[in-house]
Amino acid sequence: GRSVEIFERNTWEPWDDVFRSIADDLSKLFGGLGKRNPPNEVLNRIVNLFNEGHFLQVLEEADILTKEFPGSFVLWNVLGAAAAQQELLDKAIDAFKRVTVLNPNYAEAHNNLGVVYKQVDRLDDAILAYENALLISPKYPEAHNNLGNVFLLQNKLEGALNAFKKAISY
Repeated sequence: GRSVEIFERNTWEPWDDVFRSIADDLSKLFGGLGKRNPPNEVLNRIVNLFNEGHFLQVLEEADILTKEFPGSFVLWNVLGAAAAQQELLDKAIDAFKRVTVLNPNYAEAHNNLGVVYKQVDRLDDAILAYENALLISPKYPEAHNNLGNVFLLQNKLEGALNAFKKAISY
């Protein structure tokens, strides 16, 4: 009875402080996470601009909007994709990394990050990003295919073959 209560209280109180500290740090890092997303019509407009190939306009508007809505993983993802299209690869990596922090279970962001890592010849980082995408979504053919392509570049033929087999099986 009482000994268990004392143990639990003494064990978890320091962790509460650690978790509060981490939450405070994340809040400082990302700003007002309470404002997660801009209105849907604003998001739709940005996505439509991207789909129409207006990447510079997307970059300009998304840069502004991410300051107001730093917790919007959708905005960061579109910003990363537009930056990649304009070959602003460091900016794309930063944006996709932000997406993976804001929404760690969004497999597409990990895959997108892997694509950009491959473009800058950070192949080990690309593999890790694709593997993270596949941990979240094991039946993600594009991530399997991308992983296979990186294994080919590294002359890891068995790994490439296995990845390609998985890619075509889904």
